[in-house]
Amino acid sequence: PVQTVILCIRDEPELTEAARTLSAELSAAGIRNEIDAQSGSFGRRITDWELKGVPTRIEVGPRDLADGNVTLARRDNGSKETVTMSSVVGAASDALEEIQGALYERARARRDANTFDVATLDEAIEAGQRGFARLAWSQVGVEGEVALKKHALTVRCVQRPDGTIPDHEGEADLVCIVARSY
Repeated sequence: PVQTVILCIRDEPELTEAARTLSAELSAAGIRNEIDAQSGSFGRRITDWELKGVPTRIEVGPRDLADGNVTLARRDNGSKETVTMSSVVGAASDALEEIQGALYERARARRDANTFDVATLDEAIEAGQRGFARLAWSQVGVEGEVALKKHALTVRCVQRPDGTIPDHEGEADLVCIVARSY
């Protein structure tokens, strides 16, 4: 739910005020954010937010703030960049878009690398043990689903060959994706 956390390096009023201003600007731009102005170990707070999976953080420190800057850090690649207070919303928005795009492409590549086109139920059972099997729905049916269950496999979805969702189960040339069920 939090896309960006604003971390105050110290518990000082001017840092907290800058964080509140940034938070309002980020919220106005549609970026879900939270302010962390707690005292305590800054490194520990960074680690806590990374463990929570927050994709970006904005670090507000006294020296950077005196120069009108903050630090924007990305969780996905560990990069940090100094950005001006006036451009931080755009930079955060761009970073979130890049992160989403990269995660999507990585997931898509992983899915494609682990999806195997097969012709028979036996081949689907074998392929399903190491990834996803795509085969004609007509090869499965009710009896095939029973056989798949014996190998901890299930039909995960039924679709048209182009990946779109069918209007009904009786459409011709449907394919199904078979994979392990956990």
